[in-house]
Amino acid sequence: MLCTIRAIALTADAGEINYQQSMAAGFQRHIAKPIELKLLIQAIADVISSASAIVLEMMMRHRQEYLNSTSQNY
Repeated sequence: MLCTIRAIALTADAGEINYQQSMAAGFQRHIAKPIELKLLIQAIADVISSASAIVLEMMMRHRQEYLNSTSQNY
C-alpha cells in the first residue's frame, strides 16, 4: 500500500515559481513567510481534512474488496 505524508511548504519566497516547486516536490500547500497564524492554522486544518478523506476512501475500498472476496467463497 502506498502512503503519502501530508506536508505544508513554508518558504521565504512568495513567487509563483516557489509555489510550483513546492507542489512538484509533493507538498499539499505552500505558505510564504512571514507566516500569518490564521493562514497556517487553516492550511493545517485543510491538510488534515484531506488526509482524513483519503483514509476513509481507502478503508471503504478495502472493505468492499473484503466483502467481494468473502462472497466468492460461498
